[in-house]
Amino acid sequence: MDRKIEGIIAALMTVIWLVLLNVFFSGKVTAPDQVKILPDMRITYIRLEATPEYTAVSYDDVTMKNNSNVISGAIGAKGYHLDSPVDLAVFNTERLIFKHSIRINQNFKFNLPEKLNKDARIKFELLDRHGKMLNQSKPFEVAKWCFLPNKPEAGAVNDFGTVLDRNLSRVGTFNIVEAPKTGLSFLHEMHYNTTLQMEMHKTDVAEDSRLIALGRSINPIRQFATSIMLPTISDNSVNWSSPQGSAIEGEKMYVVYEDSRHKNFGRVVSFDLKKLRLLDTDKTKKNILRVVESRVRKGILIQGDLLTALNSIEVGPYIYTGHGQAFAYNKQTKMFVLTALTNGSAKQIFEQIDPKTLSVKKTGIFDFWNSENDKKVTGERNLAIDKKGNLYIVSVVGNSDVKDTNLKRGDILLYHGKLEHGKLSMSLAKTVVRSKPGYYTQFLSIDESGRLYFLTDGAYLGIPSTKWVDGSLEFSDINMAVYATESGGTREFESQVWEGEKSMILTNRGSELMLGSK
Repeated sequence: MDRKIEGIIAALMTVIWLVLLNVFFSGKVTAPDQVKILPDMRITYIRLEATPEYTAVSYDDVTMKNNSNVISGAIGAKGYHLDSPVDLAVFNTERLIFKHSIRINQNFKFNLPEKLNKDARIKFELLDRHGKMLNQSKPFEVAKWCFLPNKPEAGAVNDFGTVLDRNLSRVGTFNIVEAPKTGLSFLHEMHYNTTLQMEMHKTDVAEDSRLIALGRSINPIRQFATSIMLPTISDNSVNWSSPQGSAIEGEKMYVVYEDSRHKNFGRVVSFDLKKLRLLDTDKTKKNILRVVESRVRKGILIQGDLLTALNSIEVGPYIYTGHGQAFAYNKQTKMFVLTALTNGSAKQIFEQIDPKTLSVKKTGIFDFWNSENDKKVTGERNLAIDKKGNLYIVSVVGNSDVKDTNLKRGDILLYHGKLEHGKLSMSLAKTVVRSKPGYYTQFLSIDESGRLYFLTDGAYLGIPSTKWVDGSLEFSDINMAVYATESGGTREFESQVWEGEKSMILTNRGSELMLGSK
């Protein structure tokens, strides 16, 4: 065959081969790519370009702070052409303020032309070299707690009288029911074994704390396991290290936080459990609120799931809370109720709190009286309200009450009653429960069936309220549980909430919501 013809055929074959290569492999080969040198080819290589394609783009590691112009970190992603440079465009309230070339998954640090303030709303766009947008971030905002208006509704005080009706008559003889002893010493010095640090970081996402019911327990909730880790480090707005009473209404949990600077004052904080549970748990795990908490303290701008988690929290105004443990929701009035001893007095304040504003809507003052001996009864820091609006307060007998020969120090008394027609009236149940499960009284809760749960640190007694009230309580009616961590210690129980039949314990040191399971 003529050499000239052979050359033409070879050239045509090369062109055909290159066309086919471009048709079938364009955009599928990592750039820059190189075609191997073929015999008798005048073209030694050809570089193919394809549009970068990114998946799983993450802006979580980008840091920007309030009152600073520094932006640093890395934008993470998977996909094709990760080594190719892209332009990072930075917008503040839709205004382009900065553009610079970066590489995906590589650290960068730049100075923006302006400082970011608390009202900044930052958005990123990733652009290829032709200016085509590859990805866009959600808006960043400065991380700050969401405060509700600091004003209670006007003209809503002292609307139901100031003195408790005197029908707290004590009966002459007590029906003593021997409750099981715990077998653990809770006296004098509590042993806390938290396994959790006071501040959680992103590296701690696998932390999983558990409380296991010990063998001496009777028909207990078998265990409690970490569900949501709550903030723990106090700041100028909330004393996050001191959660006290809590309650659930709808899909929100409400927690009373005792302030560290102003005695007997604090705030009610709501957590939207639905929002938190809809987050990508594989990505955020259980400590997302502690990640948010850290960024709030540092004034860092956040977006995405972190911003959703932040917006799930609402912080109410300062109110009088006392210690904050006597807290419950009244389904009849659709109000939260909080009772507390007043400053320098044996009188108690009775507050009704609006779930929408987290502020006090109605308030009153009352005394606990024993009509038999015309003396005041020591107020207790616990309160439960059942679905019919019946109120329950548990009182633990102290040294001043043991003059009654039928009573012993540590016996448990139950007061029950209602708030009706502007009067709060309560009576004393005839049955006394002997041997409480722990030293410190922490909380009183009630489930849907009407069973009262009297909490101390690491333990509870479960007692049906109707039988306790009508005097038919027997030993077999009582449930009891004592809990220990896997390392053998216990936790500080602050309060207990119920979602249907599911129970959750709010523990402290560090603060978290733990979900119970049978």
